[in-house]
Amino acid sequence: MYPIWYQEALHRFSYPIVTTGMALLFSVRTWGYDLVPSQGGLLVIANHQSFLDPILVGMGVRRRMLYLARKTLFHNPFFSRLIQSYGAIPIDQEKPTTEGIRTAVELLRQGEGVVIFPEGERTPHGQMLELKPGVTLLVRRGQVPVLPVGIAGAFEVWPRHQRLPCLCPLWSRQPCGLRSRNSLTSADTPRASASTESHSVQMKKATPPRRGIAVVIGPPIPFDSLRELSQEELLNRLTVALREVWHQAESRRLTCPH
Repeated sequence: MYPIWYQEALHRFSYPIVTTGMALLFSVRTWGYDLVPSQGGLLVIANHQSFLDPILVGMGVRRRMLYLARKTLFHNPFFSRLIQSYGAIPIDQEKPTTEGIRTAVELLRQGEGVVIFPEGERTPHGQMLELKPGVTLLVRRGQVPVLPVGIAGAFEVWPRHQRLPCLCPLWSRQPCGLRSRNSLTSADTPRASASTESHSVQMKKATPPRRGIAVVIGPPIPFDSLRELSQEELLNRLTVALREVWHQAESRRLTCPH
């Protein structure tokens, strides 16, 4: 892993460039920065919609973060060096107690911020997947506040079945992406849960078409409020918090004119 001072310098240099470009090209807007603790160990959990998500979380949180990323992303030497320079830590999704988790826990205890996408993969249909139980291991061992971050709109811009993202420029007022999430059918993607589908249908009926990407940060969850929960209760608490900020992000996306 690159030295912390190097990652800090790179973050400070690239942040204004990256955020300006993302806002102009993908209509990204963020909320909740004032809720982010400025220092101390912090575990950030976010829903996973596209390859843009690590950048989007960094835009919203602003603080330099470290990221848990599946080890297959490190196979390409150039890409591996790039993401490691921004604090990516390889993790074996099949063995959640390996080196990556131990490194992340150590960094949390040293007062660093660590980002994890607890669904374990990008959503194939735009809806949130169930959280992997491995996130509870980080929560219990890290013993730091948990910060939920909701992302909406990134799936339309860059779904996992698409090689490159579609631009969603700030000066446009048209829906983004080759196909919106609302146009996907069960034949296109795996089925979401019944409760998720029901909520999605209600959202589509109640809201006009939306565009762009929104990132919403929720209030941090103190570790003391999670300490005594069982694994099932802890997963449920994190799921509820993450769904709430994801729904808020969806409601704050730009509205397309009729």
